[in-house]
Amino acid sequence: MKILKGTKFLSLILMVTLYALFLSSCGISVKPKSKQYISVERGAIPPDFGVENSTLLCISGTKQYTKYLIKNFESLYLRDFKVIEKNDLQSDKYDDIEKYRFVFNFYEVFKVQNTSNGSTTRSSKKFFITDRKDGKKYHCQFTTPYYSKLQKVYIEKLNEKILAEKN
Repeated sequence: MKILKGTKFLSLILMVTLYALFLSSCGISVKPKSKQYISVERGAIPPDFGVENSTLLCISGTKQYTKYLIKNFESLYLRDFKVIEKNDLQSDKYDDIEKYRFVFNFYEVFKVQNTSNGSTTRSSKKFFITDRKDGKKYHCQFTTPYYSKLQKVYIEKLNEKILAEKN
């Protein structure tokens, strides 16, 4: 009887461990897949980005989104940035287009999946940068529900562009 209880306990521990491992691996393919989509050539980074030392404006979102936005930019981005609300773009504070030329922004993308049990809707973020000087938007064509991971890759690619312009 004790052996049976021990076996059940070990099985439970194994299941919990496997489940935790599965959850931690979700989104693991975001970085290698998304890197190919974030470049000047693919239209996700403005050609003039990094040429001048301007402050990047980052548009906030929900409380959770903004938390990761700030965390990711503080830990990775090489230059100055400010997190603002979308409405703040119209204020006098950010009128200087030379100082605040580029804006990092997003919009929600919803995908409906039909299954035999009904349908489910998945949400993801689509990132883009606006060049306020020429009014053009540069969209990343890759989306994922793991938006924080994609944000990190986007920031890394922006840093690469900044460093390339230094040399």
